Amino acid sequence: MAKSAPSTKATPLTQEHGYLGAELEPDANGVLTPSYYGDAAGEPEAFAAGCALADISGTVGSVVEGADAGAFLQMAFAGPLPVPGQLVESVALRGDGTVVSPALVACLGDYYGLWAPAETAQQLTGWLEGVAAIEQAGSRAFSDVKLGHAAAMVTLLVAGPDSERVLSDYLAPDASLPAVGSIANLMLDRIPTVCGRVDVNGAPWTLLWVPETKARVLWRSLLSFEQVTPVGSSAVWGQIEEQARGLGALLDDPDSAPLPQECGAAGLLRADGGFIGARALAELHS
Repeated sequence: MAKSAPSTKATPLTQEHGYLGAELEPDANGVLTPSYYGDAAGEPEAFAAGCALADISGTVGSVVEGADAGAFLQMAFAGPLPVPGQLVESVALRGDGTVVSPALVACLGDYYGLWAPAETAQQLTGWLEGVAAIEQAGSRAFSDVKLGHAAAMVTLLVAGPDSERVLSDYLAPDASLPAVGSIANLMLDRIPTVCGRVDVNGAPWTLLWVPETKARVLWRSLLSFEQVTPVGSSAVWGQIEEQARGLGALLDDPDSAPLPQECGAAGLLRADGGFIGARALAELHS
């Protein structure tokens, strides 16, 4: 029986995208996502010259907590386990070494946050639930792990050579953006946000998780800067595909089960192993 398409879901910025002439398309979870604006003029270029602004609220956030959370994530993900305040790129693998989903993983004090693309988020959730249920000697190996949904937030991406200059306009004199690979609470003109930064193609990308009630105010404010260009998902994923060749094919077909090297994830694997899929990959390369 064919899967029914998910019902479409608006976000706090859906109307704003409409004002800008966005081509709105539902993502894998039905969230209306701007694919591009108008004729898409200047969108890819904004990442290289100027400041690109994107609404990437279709990414799915999860929370992992409990005394066993660190050990659980080390087994479930092939990337490094983040320390408090760190945000890392990672990937979850099946036992045969094929990719379940890429993800961003952060340590937020006494719990961890995960963010995955809409296309692979559902299978990642199922995979994590399966790992959490693993039993050893008749009892759950990770009995003190709790999986949950992240708080409802709007996720904005700000990138490009002018992005730091634009964002600095919102910071108090004694405040600064977190370093690349870090995540922190940050006030942007009295708007409480969670700010994380990652490296994409050698350039810092800033992720802002903004309360839904404040998203429209911040979105309009950022667009008031002449150098800021709203960009859709086509331009965003085009940039990511340059760094992770083959990732687009996985997102187009989440059941394709590529090996890490086939979707640009080989560089994310821990050299010391210890994660699900490590043994199978070692046998493939022996």
